[in-house]
Amino acid sequence: MGWALLGVGLLLALYTLLRHGLRGAPRPRTRPELRGRTAIVTGGSSGIGAATALELARCGARVILATRSARRGEAAASRIRRETGNNEVLFMHLDLASLRSVRAFATTFLRQEPQLHLLINNAGVSAGGTTEDGFSLPFQVNHLGHFLLTQLLLERLRSCAPSRVVIVASSAHCAGRLRPEALGRPPSGLFSTFQDYCDSKLANVLHARELATREQGTQVTCYAVHPGFVNTSLFRHAPLWLRPLLLPLAWLLFLDAAEGARAVLDCATREGLEPLSGRYFTHGGCCGSDEKQYVYGGWAWAWWCITDTQRVSLEVLTILCRCENVETSEGVPLYVTGVAQVKIMTEKELLAVACEQFLGKNVQDVKNVVLQTLEGHLRSILGTLTVEQIYQDRDQFAKLVREVAAPDVGRMGIEILSFTIKDVYDKVDYLSSLGKTQIAAVQRDADIGVAEAERDAGIREAECKKEMLDVKFMADTKIADSKRAFELQKAAFTEEVNIKTAEAQLAYELQSAREQQKIRQEEIEIEVVERKKQIEVEEKEVVRMEKELTATVKQPAEAEAYRIQQIAEGEKVKQILLAQAEAEKIRKIGEAEAFVIEAVGMAEAEGLKLKAEALQKYGEAAQLALVLDALPEIAAKVSAPLSKVDEIVILSGEKGSTMSDVNRLLAEIPNSVRAITGVDLTKLPLFQKATEAKE
Repeated sequence: MGWALLGVGLLLALYTLLRHGLRGAPRPRTRPELRGRTAIVTGGSSGIGAATALELARCGARVILATRSARRGEAAASRIRRETGNNEVLFMHLDLASLRSVRAFATTFLRQEPQLHLLINNAGVSAGGTTEDGFSLPFQVNHLGHFLLTQLLLERLRSCAPSRVVIVASSAHCAGRLRPEALGRPPSGLFSTFQDYCDSKLANVLHARELATREQGTQVTCYAVHPGFVNTSLFRHAPLWLRPLLLPLAWLLFLDAAEGARAVLDCATREGLEPLSGRYFTHGGCCGSDEKQYVYGGWAWAWWCITDTQRVSLEVLTILCRCENVETSEGVPLYVTGVAQVKIMTEKELLAVACEQFLGKNVQDVKNVVLQTLEGHLRSILGTLTVEQIYQDRDQFAKLVREVAAPDVGRMGIEILSFTIKDVYDKVDYLSSLGKTQIAAVQRDADIGVAEAERDAGIREAECKKEMLDVKFMADTKIADSKRAFELQKAAFTEEVNIKTAEAQLAYELQSAREQQKIRQEEIEIEVVERKKQIEVEEKEVVRMEKELTATVKQPAEAEAYRIQQIAEGEKVKQILLAQAEAEKIRKIGEAEAFVIEAVGMAEAEGLKLKAEALQKYGEAAQLALVLDALPEIAAKVSAPLSKVDEIVILSGEKGSTMSDVNRLLAEIPNSVRAITGVDLTKLPLFQKATEAKE
């Protein structure tokens, strides 16, 4: 995600750089007053035409939108009227692909509109095809239809002069080739449609040039204009395989329709363009800058197929000027050869002038222009001088030529760096005859000069020798004085060094004694301090021993005595507390036993009382209850001796009645005893044996 955001940010930054940084800032322009003037804009329903019509309507002009589609034309006219408040914006049908429609439009316009001041031939197509008139579609729509329309409306333009015709061309005209034998027919080849478009734009430029030539003196001017690379619907006819590349490029780098219309509006409304009628105007610069950009050295952005770049050399040019058989003021024919060093000036204004003159030309063309200028001035100056003047002072002669030629060359933006006369001779021996007399005079002057020079040299040599001896004597004297001063200074320095050495030695010994005394005094002080410290240590040792004795002997004895005393007091308190506790316990037990005896007595008395009352109340039942209550005790006492008997033998009487009674009694006794006492007699060994014997 982070890389994607970074990529988007880089693309936006690149777009901003390309679209806003590399494109020139829009030049502010004043809006002219066009009220009362009528303009026709072909292809005014969209693109550059719509933007041009909108701006003309804002200036107050009456605007006729000449378009092929009635629906789009009416919609564009309505929109312009609504945005500008100018109700004089009309639509008229015009199909440039039909010459019959062009003639019908011209007839209708001339009948309905009395004036025409601006004719802007803007409509254009880039698609291939053939019209009903048999011409290729781009050539007829872009050129032939506009050419016929201009010719049909030319008389009205003349009657309303000053008036202008603006033809929207393109820089693609540079690739155009007009073939008279195949004019208007589609060219052959892979890029035939594009070539046809280029041919039509070349015809636009030539049409503007020829129309301007023919209309000189009529105040009808004509201009061909390249609005720049504008993103319009013109590219809708591009091949399908080219659109994915062309449309993003157009959106990114090309101008919009309003910016493209600026160049068209300048040619239509700017004042002072009349002398430039027939010229080709361009939006110029990178992606539509209004001004040309001059780059001196270094580098600059140049977009392929977008920027029109031309170069001119700024190097120093060496020009050889030869003037042969040129007569001087005395009629002597001379042959003069001069060498000039020239260079194009780099100041902004002068560089612009030089570029206007020499852009697109090679170095040899520049040399030829400058050579013609220099040779002309050289010939004219030679005719005003004598041979002696030329021969005696060549530098003055060259300076004169440079001063006379510099203004004319400077108006071309070129500076003459130097101009020298290389050779001057003649073929009639005039210079030779003058030279013999001059040679003799020069030889005589040379001999005299040599003699005078030798004389002056001898005198000067003697003077120099004398000066040399004087200088040598003064130098020897100064050397001796310097040696003596050196020795004296050396002795003084030696004496001073010895004095300083003795003083230093004495000071050293004195300082050493002082230091020894100071060291001894500090040692004594150290011994005193050590003795004091020793005494303090001994005193502290005595105190420590006293404290140790107290801690190890005295304090333990006192602590032991105190401990024994505390133990004795504790035992005493303990015995007292134990005795008090025992007495309290005996007292509490006596009280408890007395309370228990009292409670038992009262309970027994209450029980006897209740029994007496029960006996009195219930009689026999109560007595039976008493018997039953005592029966367990009686049974226990009866069974106690029986439990010690191992065997009971019963002897039966006559007829066995006793045995049967005993057996029945024995059978009933266990159940009765169990019910009354809860004792199970069947578990007694004696009873078990009795039962077994019965069985």
